[in-house]
Amino acid sequence: MVSVAARESAEGPLRVLELAGEADMTCRHLKDALDAEVAAGTPLLVVDLSGLSFMDSWTLRTILAAGRELRGAGGTMALANPSRIARRVLELTEADTLVPVHDSVVEASRRRPGARAQAPSGGCP
Repeated sequence: MVSVAARESAEGPLRVLELAGEADMTCRHLKDALDAEVAAGTPLLVVDLSGLSFMDSWTLRTILAAGRELRGAGGTMALANPSRIARRVLELTEADTLVPVHDSVVEASRRRPGARAQAPSGGCP
């Protein structure tokens, strides 16, 4: 069973949905949580995948569908910090080409539409 926790982020006007455990088709509360974020008109929803130890195709489809609905409502979804298992699923299905995947919630918040770009370090343009 997967645990789902939604929270405001200190990184700016965004919501973070943290997933932990095994996410599969028996986890209807995941869909409910995603639907609630879409209905609330969340401008940027970051789904933190760092705690996932398993993820099936239903979970992936549910996340991607919510991202599509959020885009249709003028919002954006990003995935952050995928566990090794989650990253493998995203790569094999090429879902990482459909929704932005970032190494951290902080990185996802910096790349949100309208966010100020960070100057690169190291002096190289």
